[in-house]
Amino acid sequence: MKKLIAVTLVFGFAAIGAAQQQTQQNEPTLGDIARKYRASRKPGNTVRVIDNDTMPSVSTADSTAPADKNPAAKPADPKQDPKTGDAKAQTKATPEETAKLQADEWKSKIDAQKH
Repeated sequence: MKKLIAVTLVFGFAAIGAAQQQTQQNEPTLGDIARKYRASRKPGNTVRVIDNDTMPSVSTADSTAPADKNPAAKPADPKQDPKTGDAKAQTKATPEETAKLQADEWKSKIDAQKH
């Protein structure tokens, strides 16, 4: 019985080895496939490289805005400008206040999801 199992295992491994050799002989290697692909590629077809030189840069509005040629056209004091309205409405929140407002907003959203 032990001899039968040993002979079966030997023949099984031999069959697996023979099957692997046949598939390796029939199929080209990965290197051969890559060589064929490189040869068939068009030489003018290049890969586009994107770096800081080709990407448009983001700049502030002050640096891109054209300089006003007539500075007298703008009022010197923003409080006197009739278009802007109340000066209190123009005051901007400090970064700390903005961060606190955003944190409170997120806390309220999370609390709303919990309940």
